[in-house]
Amino acid sequence: MTTGNPAFGSSFAGLEFAAGAGSYRGALDSVSGQSLNGVAVGRYEASEAVARSFEGCSRFIGASQARRQTDCIGLSSDGGTTERGTDNSSLGFNLSSATIRLNGQRETAPGWFVAGSLGFETNQLSGAQGVSATGQGMVGGISLRRQDGPLLLSATADFGYGAYDTTRTITVGATPGSATGSLGAFDAGAHLGAAYQLPFDRFYLQPSLDLAAIYVGTGSYNESGFSPLALSQHSANNWFPTALPSLEVRSRFDLTGGAVLKVSANVGALLVAKNSWTSKASFSGDPLAGSFQSRTSIPASAAEIGLGVGILSGGNVEFNLRYSADLSYRFAQIGTARLAYRF
Repeated sequence: MTTGNPAFGSSFAGLEFAAGAGSYRGALDSVSGQSLNGVAVGRYEASEAVARSFEGCSRFIGASQARRQTDCIGLSSDGGTTERGTDNSSLGFNLSSATIRLNGQRETAPGWFVAGSLGFETNQLSGAQGVSATGQGMVGGISLRRQDGPLLLSATADFGYGAYDTTRTITVGATPGSATGSLGAFDAGAHLGAAYQLPFDRFYLQPSLDLAAIYVGTGSYNESGFSPLALSQHSANNWFPTALPSLEVRSRFDLTGGAVLKVSANVGALLVAKNSWTSKASFSGDPLAGSFQSRTSIPASAAEIGLGVGILSGGNVEFNLRYSADLSYRFAQIGTARLAYRF
């Protein structure tokens, strides 16, 4: 192969040495930086988390199991992890995130509610073959909600942006090197939801369906460091259409002093179309060498489970804890603590 940079050819000569040592694939993986695709997966999950953050402003109707939307303001904190193992098609990564959110909801007309959310997040990615990234960002959204008796309809728009510092360890031959970069990534989502309460004496059931279209984009950037195998990452984007049918069971237990304990559990099936992320890069050390693509798949379907517990004071204060997880070859989980004041 003829290129414009002799050092580039020398670096690839190191791959031939790696092949002789039985580590050719590992050397290619360290050059590709494929695990950085986990940043885009994290933006997709951030959009889902914003949509879920609007679910906490409701109160029981009298002594019944039925609930109605209400005015409130709340502060929540959530932390999550995503583990995607390495397989024959994609390199794995572990992604962790923590977010603090301010939420509020107001009834603007009988049965019509407008809700808003704004949060700050931190992220950390640890990937296969010495890939890592740390980032910070903002997330937010607005939701229009309509309650008509047991029926609740919602339309939500959300946005998010994160800035990440990336590091790759490149092992070609006997001497490893590193390359660093700065990556910007964003997400925007549109979500539609419908839920219907079926109250009984001691509990209620709530079947629901949530549909979403989530757009994720990453900007282009140039790595510095281990030249000529540092990369020029091209911008990338993708839509993720999703559907989540689920069923929740919830019950209340009246305590002394007018307080109420509520417990809930849910199970659902998450369905994702266009379930992969593809990035494109070229070698900054020799643009004449062309470009290559790296593809990371995410599950087309996953079982979703959730557990929740909350305390409603005799006044207007409510505290909730919730845990949810997606179960597939990608394991994702998130825990949330929320304090709210209801008007």
